[in-house]
Amino acid sequence: FYPLKPEDGINRRWCIIASKSGYAPETVKVDVVTNVLLGTEHNEYDALIIQKCAQYGVPPPIVKAQIWRESGFNPNGYAYEPYTFDYVAISIGAEWREGNPAIDEYPYYEYSIAIPSGWPNGPRLQGRLLNPEDIDFRNRYNLSDNSPPDGVLSAQELVWNNPGQGSSWHYADFPIVPFVAQTTIAASYGLLQIWWATALSPMNWNRGAAGRPSELMDPPVNIALSSGYLRLRLGQFMAVHPDSGWDASIRTALVWYNKGRRPCTACPDYTHEDGDYDERVIAEVWRCMPSQ
Repeated sequence: FYPLKPEDGINRRWCIIASKSGYAPETVKVDVVTNVLLGTEHNEYDALIIQKCAQYGVPPPIVKAQIWRESGFNPNGYAYEPYTFDYVAISIGAEWREGNPAIDEYPYYEYSIAIPSGWPNGPRLQGRLLNPEDIDFRNRYNLSDNSPPDGVLSAQELVWNNPGQGSSWHYADFPIVPFVAQTTIAASYGLLQIWWATALSPMNWNRGAAGRPSELMDPPVNIALSSGYLRLRLGQFMAVHPDSGWDASIRTALVWYNKGRRPCTACPDYTHEDGDYDERVIAEVWRCMPSQ
């Protein structure tokens, strides 16, 4: 069993007695050991994973299995979200707070890419808290020969030059006027591919002020925000379904984690989502079981 704190240096044995009205009590003895590794691969983040999972109350093997699926342990993992985030919420705002694009709101405009005149939601200056390192993420994609060097690039141009990046894009929905790809704030980052806006809300990153997108590449920041977000989703489901079994609860939390910051007010009973994200994570748990 993994320790509550990997640095405590103490072996413990717990005796847990669980009881429920109408049932005989059950007693379980649990050994808590130190110097635990989560499997035999990519152990460089194990202590950090265990620490943050203990803080938020989620199983470390689940979070490490998520890293296998989300980034393959690449702390610099990055994905621009052209449709599910930029088009829907940031640049066009068709479904965002009755049509008001997030780019007009604080702190989004502090981290947005400049928009020249003639573009939707423009003109506007580059967000004052960005630096070249944040904008450089767009250069991970294949760009056309005439792409400007100043960070301005249409979402349409980026997707058409990178077909795999548009898997979630409804091509028929491209607006008549191309919009600037906000490759800073409309993107997922790091080991656990957390959206910048999810880190902002509901995770209240830096007390609601957020931070520079490239900061989400820092493993301690990324793992803390992401494991906390998984716990939030787990708690939302369990509050509505307190008698639900653990399997359904953690699978639902994984499904809703993958859906990003979309509302989970109804918290429906667990069902497989398209793509089976929960199955793909659970399939990696065997790699991440504690060992000494």
